[in-house]
Order: sequence, then structure tokens, then C-alpha cells
Amino acid sequence: MQQKKSIGAAALILSVGLVLTACSSTPIPTAEIAVSKTAVASAVSAGGGEFAPLELKLAQDKVDQADKAVDRKDYKEARRLSQEAAVDAKLAESKALAGKTEKSVKETQEAQQALKEEMQRQTP
Repeated sequence: MQQKKSIGAAALILSVGLVLTACSSTPIPTAEIAVSKTAVASAVSAGGGEFAPLELKLAQDKVDQADKAVDRKDYKEARRLSQEAAVDAKLAESKALAGKTEKSVKETQEAQQALKEEMQRQTP
């Protein structure tokens, strides 16, 4: 009888130890959160608010949700949200850079056209 109690107690201690190990095995995703926040800042400076507002908002929302997940100690969820936020922010940045390039090309074409018209007016 004493041996059964010892085995039961050992099994209980082992179970508790496994549960605690499983809970602590997911570290705080500090690096992922930092990367996502940097990516959002980069997207903002690239003009994401003007050229990719939806993607930028999505990234910002996911960073906020990741912070809240960390507060809840749901590190797996925080990591997932941070990674998704970084991808969304990179998309916003890419769209912003493409939008700026497109705008610049259009302005250059308009300036060329204006120069051509000016040259034609001055030619006798």
C-alpha cells in the first residue's frame, strides 16, 4: 500500500513538473515583437499611411494584440501575431515604396510633356 502511494505521489510530481515545464518552455518573444515594431515604424516612414493604410493598420493592430498576449502570458500567440505583424508591415512598406515610385514616374512624365509642349511653342 505504501509503495502505491509513493508511485502515485511520484506520478503527481512528475505531472506537475511536466506542466510547469511546458508552460515555461515558450519564452517571451522579445525579438519578434521588436522586429514587428521596427517593421511598422519602417512602413510608416516609407509612407504606408498614404499608400497602404489598410496593411499598415492591420500590422499595427497585430502588434497591439501581441503586446496584450504577452500581458496574458500567451507567448505562443504573441509570437504568431508579431510574425504576422512584421509580414503585414513589410507589405505596407513595399506598397508605399511602389506607390511613391509610381507617383514619381507620373510626375516625371508630366514634366517631360510640359517641356515638349514648351519647346513646340518656341519653335518657329
